[in-house]
Amino acid sequence: MKRIILAITLLAFTMTGVAIASDEMGGVKTLRPNSMFKDNVNPVALKYKGEDPGSNKLLPRGYNGAPPQIPHSIEGFAVEIGNNECLSCHDVGADISIPATHVKAGKLNLRRFQCVQCHVPQTNVKTLVKNENDRFVAPKK
Repeated sequence: MKRIILAITLLAFTMTGVAIASDEMGGVKTLRPNSMFKDNVNPVALKYKGEDPGSNKLLPRGYNGAPPQIPHSIEGFAVEIGNNECLSCHDVGADISIPATHVKAGKLNLRRFQCVQCHVPQTNVKTLVKNENDRFVAPKK
């Protein structure tokens, strides 16, 4: 019985090695145009929509409950302890205020301080994978 278990285990490890080798030799196709392991791969520079705050319309959310995208460039914005430039327009009580879920004791909850952890600037990029899961699609307004 021990020999059978040993043989099955060795076969499993061998098949795993074959799968990994196949992947490394280009057997698996990805959405990347180039290998990320090559030294000469340069990422495409993205052009963000809406250079100035207030100059762009919001895109619909990717799914119900998704964080909204940032409709302007954030290049050069400081987001650090003691200096979060997002709050210069989006602090508690502002026209486009941070939501109540981000506030603790009347101030921005420090767990929500790093805005770009969830919110990303809008940009013109092609959709790589179509979202076919209807239960996560944002409702139409």
